[in-house]
Amino acid sequence: MSETVQMLIAGLVGFVAGVLLIVFRKPIARFFAEQLMGFGLMGISTARRSTPNRTALTGAVAVFIGSVLVMVALARLTGLQSWT
Repeated sequence: MSETVQMLIAGLVGFVAGVLLIVFRKPIARFFAEQLMGFGLMGISTARRSTPNRTALTGAVAVFIGSVLVMVALARLTGLQSWT
């Protein structure tokens, strides 16, 4: 499998994962907080910072990175390689 196709697949996976993080941010943040509380005092302080807004921010970054990877891969596949 060529590097460009792998880049396209990785970009699509990152994009979909980011969208899922944004859509299901409340249950995911709650799950992360519950899991972190199992680590005792250190986990409790970290669990307080696990909020839906931070999960949505992580999802937005994943969507951005995935989108850039897809655009670069499509530019390589279509022959617009002057900027890649």
